[in-house]
Amino acid sequence: MQPEEQVVYNQALFEDAMVLVNQGKYAEGTEILSSLYQRTHSPRVKLEWARALYLAEKKSEAKVLFKEILETNPPYMVKEKIHVFLDDISKSEGRFNISFGLISDSNPKNLTSASSVNVFGQQYYYNPNIKPESETGVSYSINANKAFNDRSPWYFGLSINGSKFNNYQYDKTSIEQFVSHRIFDSPRVNLKLSLQEFVFAGKLLYIYPAISFRHTYENANGFYLWDEIKVGKLYYSEYTYLDGFMTNFTSGIGKAFTPQLTLGAELGFDRMNANENPYSFLSSTAGLISNFFIPSLELKTDIKAIKSYKNFDAMDPIFGEIRRDERSGLFATITKTNWSIYGVTPSLEVGFEKNDSSIDIYSYNRVMANLYFRKSF
Repeated sequence: MQPEEQVVYNQALFEDAMVLVNQGKYAEGTEILSSLYQRTHSPRVKLEWARALYLAEKKSEAKVLFKEILETNPPYMVKEKIHVFLDDISKSEGRFNISFGLISDSNPKNLTSASSVNVFGQQYYYNPNIKPESETGVSYSINANKAFNDRSPWYFGLSINGSKFNNYQYDKTSIEQFVSHRIFDSPRVNLKLSLQEFVFAGKLLYIYPAISFRHTYENANGFYLWDEIKVGKLYYSEYTYLDGFMTNFTSGIGKAFTPQLTLGAELGFDRMNANENPYSFLSSTAGLISNFFIPSLELKTDIKAIKSYKNFDAMDPIFGEIRRDERSGLFATITKTNWSIYGVTPSLEVGFEKNDSSIDIYSYNRVMANLYFRKSF
């Protein structure tokens, strides 16, 4: 067979294998891809071979191939996709990760800088005991999860995220326990049952049991689409008038235009039905996202700009008007991907947030910076 004919033949075999994999005939697809890789040593064939093994629930074999591909320093987008697969494989095997960081926050309690407030049309001046001030501290994250067994679509997990400052009144911790079920692999559809507890200044603020469905679709051209709906009920430990059902819907879309650049957008809606109508609200959030990678510097940058609106249902019983908020934010994360010590990579996260409220006491500005260290594959 002439070289040109061999190339055409190999391409036809590769396409046949992809059709089989997409049809769920993983055994036949992996057999063709394995044989084709032994003959061609093509990185693309090896990647699809690993993915087919993953879909066939041969995750130990897939993990070996994925890590071999990472060792060749593939393009950025390939690395990102492999990390998604390795992350899911680690859930099946059992995973326990700890991340930590140094954090600076100009206004950790989202306090207003206003010195007066309007109450039923009358202007009052006040001198609060706690004023907006910059605080430094540490951030931390603990994530653990484990599948029920090697082939089970069910897994359980624990996630703890928080920050601790010099002044304990700003300390916050979110603790989530969950059970998740992978309903489909392609497209990915997950069911999640969760219980979240939020602790602020050393006291339990609320608990939030919820159920959510998440759908994720990706194709070989770098296009992705995801959406999630979450429904639960908030129970406040002291402020029972805030208790109520929360419904959240979020969706995102994006496209990898080059191996180094991905652009996307997100849209979300929250509906809170509180026990007392003045504290019920509808909010909407829109965001623009860019992820780009500079190969010469091994520098990965994620930038997100958001705009959200929150409208409450009825007049605030204290301030005598309906509260309406408009929030803007700009956030960036910078990672030097080749800086890694024992698998731990540092990242710098910076952000700015501004909230303008019709009730001045809820308006605030906030600047944050977090240098954190987390495990990478």
